[in-house]
Amino acid sequence: MLITVSLSVEEYTELEKLAQFRANMDAETLLRCITSDLVHSTYTGGSDEGMYAHQWLDRRFGSVEWAHELAQEHKAAKRPKCQPAKPKPYQPVEDYFDKLAAKKKGNQ
Repeated sequence: MLITVSLSVEEYTELEKLAQFRANMDAETLLRCITSDLVHSTYTGGSDEGMYAHQWLDRRFGSVEWAHELAQEHKAAKRPKCQPAKPKPYQPVEDYFDKLAAKKKGNQ
């Protein structure tokens, strides 16, 4: 199954640089590893990495308890449920992915 993540060209470029220089991998692998640490799947780095990934998640978006309390407040106030964000129209990336794929293919 293929999942698409929407990033701006600038975000992807910076993520690719960070992945390459800090972890010696591509951005796709870095995202797979981070996700794996959050859900404890195949590419997880172990329990410490999972713990730190969850600490980041809690700091960034609030803990599970906070989310549960917020849901209860919304229910009590009879507020409408959060609506999912409208998908942004697809915008092709300016040849960056083609250049990256060609570079990656040349290195193999």
